[in-house]
Amino acid sequence: IGFVYPDIWPSHTELLIHSARESLERLRDHRVHSLLRPFPARDDNAFISTIQDLADQKVSGLILCLFDYNPECLHAAWQILEKSKIPHILLGSDIPGGPQICSVCHDCCRCGRMAAETLGWMTPDSSVAVFIGRHGFLDHDLKVEGFQSWLNQSRIKLAGIGETYDDPAKGYPVAHEI
Repeated sequence: IGFVYPDIWPSHTELLIHSARESLERLRDHRVHSLLRPFPARDDNAFISTIQDLADQKVSGLILCLFDYNPECLHAAWQILEKSKIPHILLGSDIPGGPQICSVCHDCCRCGRMAAETLGWMTPDSSVAVFIGRHGFLDHDLKVEGFQSWLNQSRIKLAGIGETYDDPAKGYPVAHEI
């Protein structure tokens, strides 16, 4: 079983990766071997190369912990997996209508609601901003949706929503603008 994951944003992926590694290690007792492949995030070529390498090694299945890739890159990956008849699951995110068998992820809408509720307790009658990686990325959009759904029950106001592309350096100008 191949396991592909990005080498970035450990606060989000570290627990997922640690749990998957532990589970794959337990499968060794059943003669299931794993090939763990970190790849540089935001590098489409490295991602496709990693998928192709695992397909060439004839893995029986694949676990993908994705990062933010463009649709063309994901389409290329899906084609490799389809041609090689490799079933795969998504860990930590979902792509509705994608070719994955299933996805294992958290409830992003609930996460957004919890963030708004917590800010409402901590800073009632305040104006707050929400920063996400990118609009159009399902996990991020659902967090914003959950956050906004709680605003009707709260005394906080939404000053704005900023895109940081998961890069803190890009977040500072966005925060200043909001």
